[in-house]
Amino acid sequence: MTKALLIADGRDVNQAENLSFPERLQLVQKYPVVVSRQFSVRVNALMRFLKRDPDCLGGPVVDFWYRIEFQNRGSPHLHMLVWCDNIPDFSTQEGIEVIERVVSCSLMPNDSVLQKLIKDVQIHKHTATCYKNRNDSHCRFGFPRPAYETTICLGPDEVLSNNGRFCCLKRTVDESMVNNYNPTLLSLWKGNIDVQPCGNVTAVAYYVAKYASKCEPHDTGEVVREAVVKAKRQGGPVWNQLFAVSMAILSQRLVSAPECAYRLCHLPLKMSSRKTVFINSCKPNERFRLLRFDGDDTSIYNNIFDRYVLRPDELEDLSLAEFAVRFETVSNLIWNEDDGDEELRSEDVTPARFIRLRDNTRMRIRNKSAVLRTRYFTLNSDKEAYYYSLLVCHVPFRDESELLLEEETAEECFIRRQREFRPLHGNVSAEEFAHAEQMIQQALAQAVALNAARNTHDVDAPLICGGEQIVNNDDNYCEDVCERSAMPDEVFLGNIRSLNVQQRDLFQKVSAAVEMDLQGQEGQLLLFITGGAGSGKSFVLKLLVEHIKRCYARC
Repeated sequence: MTKALLIADGRDVNQAENLSFPERLQLVQKYPVVVSRQFSVRVNALMRFLKRDPDCLGGPVVDFWYRIEFQNRGSPHLHMLVWCDNIPDFSTQEGIEVIERVVSCSLMPNDSVLQKLIKDVQIHKHTATCYKNRNDSHCRFGFPRPAYETTICLGPDEVLSNNGRFCCLKRTVDESMVNNYNPTLLSLWKGNIDVQPCGNVTAVAYYVAKYASKCEPHDTGEVVREAVVKAKRQGGPVWNQLFAVSMAILSQRLVSAPECAYRLCHLPLKMSSRKTVFINSCKPNERFRLLRFDGDDTSIYNNIFDRYVLRPDELEDLSLAEFAVRFETVSNLIWNEDDGDEELRSEDVTPARFIRLRDNTRMRIRNKSAVLRTRYFTLNSDKEAYYYSLLVCHVPFRDESELLLEEETAEECFIRRQREFRPLHGNVSAEEFAHAEQMIQQALAQAVALNAARNTHDVDAPLICGGEQIVNNDDNYCEDVCERSAMPDEVFLGNIRSLNVQQRDLFQKVSAAVEMDLQGQEGQLLLFITGGAGSGKSFVLKLLVEHIKRCYARC
């Protein structure tokens, strides 16, 4: 970095080692574009190294996500999550050994070069930032850190009290102010780094919430809303209204010179090994479409729904969600085998990498499945949209209008077509749709439980798909999941059928109160249940507990 700044300043690069801190600071302030471009080059080199060296982080990197952020003084820094393959369970001795090999806080007394680098960039020094927004005198970064004779891993609850850190490294009292680092990466980067393993979902969520997704100033939203209202009131061309809103946003945000350089030079501020695809999973009449204005043509641009219904016959059983995450559009739309497609030749690919749609256009098979995003609906806020979103994403169709029968609600269709949900089939990738399977299973539990309570004389609707309960066998795809119902489905439905008249009335009364609460209607149900020995009090209470668990299952 210093050599690049000296070259930009027209000076001899051999002066780099002799520059004082004020001189370095002056160069950084003088050449923000060089700083930004050089940082981007360093990040790219770092990513190339991580991909090529499977041992640096304990295993080959299979996925990554990073974001460039700018500190108050303007310097860029990197927040990154990396997923590595072939890592043993951190709760085992082999896992602990991997942690100690990849992450260190040692002063490295046997390596004088690395020791000097550690003392220069990895020793924490308390500043005013350490006590920002705190009422006590404890450093918010957790320094000094306690000494441990061995490396220990923490549970999910302890992670939160340990600033999101999943483990406590073996360290001496002299190393209490050393920030965690990877010896190989520190030697290459030659700047401050903080490396920590994320052994559970809680640690990942904490890191993302605290560091990787910092929000704008708290009053920005209100300022933007006022600017939008003012722009609409004043009227005029849409461009002028948009410019007024943009200026309102800029007036609320400090933007450093390096960040300006990043944006003006179109340097990537975030990067991921997987693309994200969005499906607007609301009902068709609520979706926006993009019009063409090419000459006199006023047709509509095709979207993912249009391409999905045109999929080839061999993909008939594919759901919209599977189609979206596995295939992507390409610039050259029309497939003509006789035109000597230059783009195909330049890409050095075979036709097996593409699929041909029914309108003779083509789509490319993704190298890695994309991450699926949909409209966010909950059972409480909009039950009809909630069930329809699951239907349109995960039940195969050729004509969306045929998903629901005439006068049929989305919830009724959801129960009727439960065996058709693709994530519940054994031949669907658990990696792609593990979360969707969990969501559908819990939605089925809710729907059938509520449906059974509305009509306790007709509770034969099964909560199983294809004759057997589908459960994901991969225990690693998510740790913080809702417990599956303790009572088997056939027992639950059979118990409802066996209720007597008084028990059934009680069950329906509680279920009606639960359903009102799910719909956002306030109310409180106070009941006193009594009866003689053998009257079935425990039986009814256990059934009510199971019913409430199913109805309030998080999805």
